[in-house]
Amino acid sequence: MCYALIHDSIDELWHEALEMTLDGQEVAPRGQTCFEVRGASLVLMDPTKNILRAPARKLSYHFLIAEWLWILNGLDDVETIAAYNKRITNYSDDGKTFFGAYGPRFLRDLRHVVALLKRDPDSRQAVINIWRPEGLWQTTKDVPCTLTWQFFVRSGKLEMIASMRSNDVWLGMPYDIFNFTQIQRYLASALGVGVGPYQHNVGSLHLYETNEAAAAAQLLEPVANTLTSPEPIFPCPAQVGGILQGLPRRMFGTEAAFQMLTVVSPTWQEYGSVLIHRFTQERSDLSHYFQELMT
Repeated sequence: MCYALIHDSIDELWHEALEMTLDGQEVAPRGQTCFEVRGASLVLMDPTKNILRAPARKLSYHFLIAEWLWILNGLDDVETIAAYNKRITNYSDDGKTFFGAYGPRFLRDLRHVVALLKRDPDSRQAVINIWRPEGLWQTTKDVPCTLTWQFFVRSGKLEMIASMRSNDVWLGMPYDIFNFTQIQRYLASALGVGVGPYQHNVGSLHLYETNEAAAAAQLLEPVANTLTSPEPIFPCPAQVGGILQGLPRRMFGTEAAFQMLTVVSPTWQEYGSVLIHRFTQERSDLSHYFQELMT
């Protein structure tokens, strides 16, 4: 118990976490065999290096960006996010919303956390609670994997500790670490401070047996060189949130979406271009960073 890993980039951190989890104890919650390490603590020293590039994992970068923006905009609806990942609808109880969506809790507490840390930068009370205890007695397909996000301003930088009850190292962790470090960076921008280390604490870090062979093969490959992702400057422009929701609903077309991006900063143009690219699949529609990433 209590395994600590520390690296500068998500690719380095994920590679060692895979290796550690493959050596974990075999368990079978809900009858599904997996390898488990309990009490894992993974520290990402440079949260700007947060987009996994390991070719064998084949992340959906459209969904990666869309899910983060969906959280950032406080959303919990199926229609918006399903346009970027159809399989996610399987986790909705009613086909309309998600019981465990993080966005509403984030948006509810965002201004309070920012105000608290501006008023008292040394505070230990800046916590956003994600966990929903009703999941213990209600039947739902979407019990939150995350418990809390805690923020500290120390030495002029915003540090973040995410506490999770459960995390799949192969399927979910690359997306979760990206989402959470983007939240950290966004809050740092709101506070006008730098970005410190990110700590990812997990009760059960696991790998399902069905992904064992792929994980073992990945460990034979060299660690990818993680890029530094664009800074998410506070606040998120309404135009980006509008594109996120508007394109799936066919409220306007991609040409209008590109026009909306012309009035936002280059950083947000980068992220907005990924949303548009989901509907065009033209590489020329991507901004510089994601053109390089999606080679």
